[in-house]
Amino acid sequence: MKLKYIVNANLGGEFARSVQINSNSSAFSELLGAEFECVGVGRTDGSFKNIWVNNIERESSSIRKLLFHIQIIKSILESDIVYSRNLSVLWLANVFGKSIVWEMHDGISGTNKRIFNKLINKLKVVTISRALKEYLLDKFDFESNRILVAHDGVFLEKYDAQRNMNKAVLRSELDLPIDKTIIMHTGSLYAGRGAELFDVVIRNFPELCFVQVGGKTEDINHWREYYNDFSNILFIGHQDNSTLVKYQLSADLMFFPMTKACSTWWCCSPMKLFEYMASGNPICNSQVGTLKEVLNENNSICFDPDNKQSIVNAISHFNQNIEYSRKLGDKCLIEVRDEYSWKSRVKNICRFIL
Repeated sequence: MKLKYIVNANLGGEFARSVQINSNSSAFSELLGAEFECVGVGRTDGSFKNIWVNNIERESSSIRKLLFHIQIIKSILESDIVYSRNLSVLWLANVFGKSIVWEMHDGISGTNKRIFNKLINKLKVVTISRALKEYLLDKFDFESNRILVAHDGVFLEKYDAQRNMNKAVLRSELDLPIDKTIIMHTGSLYAGRGAELFDVVIRNFPELCFVQVGGKTEDINHWREYYNDFSNILFIGHQDNSTLVKYQLSADLMFFPMTKACSTWWCCSPMKLFEYMASGNPICNSQVGTLKEVLNENNSICFDPDNKQSIVNAISHFNQNIEYSRKLGDKCLIEVRDEYSWKSRVKNICRFIL
């Protein structure tokens, strides 16, 4: 049974979409071997096939879309099942009589809505959150048995390989303060990711060291200037995955301040969430949207991102209950190992579609 994962996306990029596609594809390839191939843009090794789009970067470009869809026809014809994040790819696969599966990451509108309505009786859908499944059931009266909820995941092996390293050793290697409690945020700094909420932490808890790892250079420069008056916050640029894991393992508390300014707050499944869980550290997180599908008061320290006092209370709770907080981190590690690895995700998807 030939499964082709076909996406109009740059597989060599550093954006979350590229990372998510590559992670899924690696797990699919390990499970299915020669029966699987990922077809995308910008990669040619192993079970990945490169599509030439004349170096056009914008996925929304009409020329790129045309070039891409012409070139994937051969891959579609060689498949039994086509899996994609792109409804236009699945429309083409349906024309050639193939079984089709859509991985859904957001709401449906415009051209995608028109395509979806044409394919509604043909599709199986993998949603990255329960919120998206409920959206399909409510807005489109889609059949529940043709929907699988599969949150994103993490490769636990990358964390397990370094988990036994002493935090002091890691901090010394990374040039981080050894004698301070470190609260850490890793990832993007764009709107909705809550960088403005760092202020509540560093202003009210000067004894803590806040470490931000990652983000675009221009965003880092903006927020570094914004917090220029504070000495208890460090900004560290983008890191390769192995080094990022070390940073996350070196922390005492992971900070996840998503807000409703993020357009996908209600339906997303941030990979960073599962990385935080894999670190085994306690997590202090917003209680908004789909974060609540995974994190709650039984496995994390929650706060309302619209209420500064709620954030202060959450950090104070951590400070005053260190051992209990560590037990929450242990619980998250057990849960992510049982439910949210990329390998588990792909196994569930294969049971659903094959």
